[in-house]
Amino acid sequence: MTRKKIIIVLVITLIACFIPIPTGTYKDGGTKTYTALAYKIIKWNVLISPENTYKSIDIYWFPDNFKSIYEIYNEHNFNNSSADISPANEDPILDYNNESESYSKSPTEQVTLNVEIKNNTISITSIPKFCSIKVTNTSNIEYKGGHHYSIEKNDNGKWIVVNNPPTDDEGIVIKPSETITLDYIQLNPEQYSYSVGEYRVNFASGFYGYFNIEN
Repeated sequence: MTRKKIIIVLVITLIACFIPIPTGTYKDGGTKTYTALAYKIIKWNVLISPENTYKSIDIYWFPDNFKSIYEIYNEHNFNNSSADISPANEDPILDYNNESESYSKSPTEQVTLNVEIKNNTISITSIPKFCSIKVTNTSNIEYKGGHHYSIEKNDNGKWIVVNNPPTDDEGIVIKPSETITLDYIQLNPEQYSYSVGEYRVNFASGFYGYFNIEN
């Protein structure tokens, strides 16, 4: 191999190792990831509550850069972070009218979905990492949209977000009268301090399935 070819190969290798490319936008509030072979950059924008958004830029070096966003999210303690907590309306979250960015968050007002929790009573001593939900399209219009969800708790009549895991931008389609099952709804009890009370899964920002955590 000539010296010129060696230099070209080295330059290409360095570019692949150290120049990150966009690899995802997530519906947790707008978190973005940028990945190179040597590291991953995560620009966190996690909606903690209706009033607060967690914002931070973190770098994960090899080999942690090959972890999925879900693994890193579960390892990250958002409740005890020193990162900036800014009002949620300070910056736009996502442009859901931009089809190239993601599917419509609320594709049409006429669509109605019924959400059921497979096990709607959970013991406080044995909270699973995941739960399952069934989503039924009870309207006459096909649902085409995202599958973002959050876990909320009823606090004296006010629903508070306690868990807002990231989801990818892959869209789903639910035909009229069709039911789909989502088995990996993250409760993450090792990360969040659940207490006895009424909870709900807020699916696609407006369709709810309810469950209780009891002694």
